[in-house]
Amino acid sequence: MKYCLTLLLIITISGLSFSQTDSSIFGKFNSQFIKIDGYKINVETLGSGNPIFFFTGGPGNSHDYMQGAFGQYYKNCQVVFIDMLGRGKSDDAKDKSEYSIVNDVYIAEEVRKQLKLTKISLVGHSYGTVIAQAYAVKYPTQVNKMVLISGFHSGEMWQANCDSYNHYAKTHFPEKWKIVDSLRALVSISSDKIFSKHYGSFPTK
Repeated sequence: MKYCLTLLLIITISGLSFSQTDSSIFGKFNSQFIKIDGYKINVETLGSGNPIFFFTGGPGNSHDYMQGAFGQYYKNCQVVFIDMLGRGKSDDAKDKSEYSIVNDVYIAEEVRKQLKLTKISLVGHSYGTVIAQAYAVKYPTQVNKMVLISGFHSGEMWQANCDSYNHYAKTHFPEKWKIVDSLRALVSISSDKIFSKHYGSFPTK
């Protein structure tokens, strides 16, 4: 397990973790639907040895990009990728209040129990770092190690980061911001392709 997490941390720090996505890895995994409180939750796991749970960013992203970047660790560990409620291949929530950090932590724990695992290691990216930390706080005896990538400690910090980025975009690129703002006024959701194209077009260097 020490080898797995050390290598993963080195690759993450070097900046290669998300650029070197292995497209062939997806064919090695199969969906396994776990029933949790009447919902079907998509879980994809492979490998043997010490288990690692991967928590994605978003908070609306599916597991795919993390699997492409880190699925290769199945060779040394058991890797576990989860589509949380309303994401990827999992069922949508019946009530929007179920989309929460608390519920994502609950689902992760239910997956751990249903897979009959004991201690697990956690890898979180962006929003997923909040889930990893919240899980570790609630279930400290279940956690072996934890790696946080581009993380923050709370929803408030995440919002502050978004506000800072929006201020940067608005003040440095006012013409581009006008387009984004006009789309926001039309109640465009962040996953909308046109909105994503414009919102992601601000230079960051």
